[in-house]
Amino acid sequence: MKELKDKLEQQNIQTDHIEWSETIPENKQLHYWYGGEICTLTTNDKTMTIEANGDINFRLVDKKTGRELLYVKDKNGAGTLAHELNTYLSSDDELINAIMGKHEKYNAILLDGNWYECMIYQNDTLVDSFAFDDDKIEDCIKNLNDYLD
Repeated sequence: MKELKDKLEQQNIQTDHIEWSETIPENKQLHYWYGGEICTLTTNDKTMTIEANGDINFRLVDKKTGRELLYVKDKNGAGTLAHELNTYLSSDDELINAIMGKHEKYNAILLDGNWYECMIYQNDTLVDSFAFDDDKIEDCIKNLNDYLD
């Protein structure tokens, strides 16, 4: 978590107004790992939450045997994939390589995926929401910071 905060601050993004709901390691920033609220950013008049929304339907297959090692269906935004997948894959790069068929041991089949979304509240009322085009939380925070400027 400290690595991510340091990286954001190196880009002149203040992190003291960010409250984290999830612990995000530097090497696991992709939305696939998570579900639900990730963090909240507060300004003078707005509160913005970044959430990982959508359904995950994921299979992990052993390349050598063709045997299914893992099947995760998460429709509740619980972030179940991260808990189950940690045994096999340890980083965004490994996960992407498995999805692209380039991992040495595993093929990953992502049938349904989630995304990062921002909810903007003013006086506890939802006033706007949008989906990020970004796959990593660092990029979402950077783009939200640009949006606020």
